[in-house]
Amino acid sequence: MTDPVPRELRADAEKVVTEAIGELGDRVGPELTRYQVETRTDPHTSLAELADQIHATRHSLARAAVRQGLRIISSGTPVLAPPGPPPHFESPSHFEDLVAGLLATGAIMDRGGLYWDIRPSHHLPTLEFRAADATATAEDTALES
Repeated sequence: MTDPVPRELRADAEKVVTEAIGELGDRVGPELTRYQVETRTDPHTSLAELADQIHATRHSLARAAVRQGLRIISSGTPVLAPPGPPPHFESPSHFEDLVAGLLATGAIMDRGGLYWDIRPSHHLPTLEFRAADATATAEDTALES
């Protein structure tokens, strides 16, 4: 969420979610920070239909933001939680020890709070490769999906 005049971030995402939920339902919700809103799409088999839904969702969200005196920007990365490469781990237990320490100190709330570019899945025996899931245009976002 941004203030349109000074073009600064505003921690008012909750207001916009509340405003947009009547039109978007469960396709809009809070994100990790109070500066962000998360939008979701229905499953699609057509890129054109997906892009159309992304367009419609963004327009609805933009209208809700304007009613709150705000504007939206599309950002696939959290604005306050820096992603990046993970540290080097000597072994799976080295990784588990680090995660346990982060959890114990409150640095992360859960394993989903690891915003590294690559991380072990906490529920599947795979690695997750993270990439921005939103771009400036609806068409590019649909292509990345």
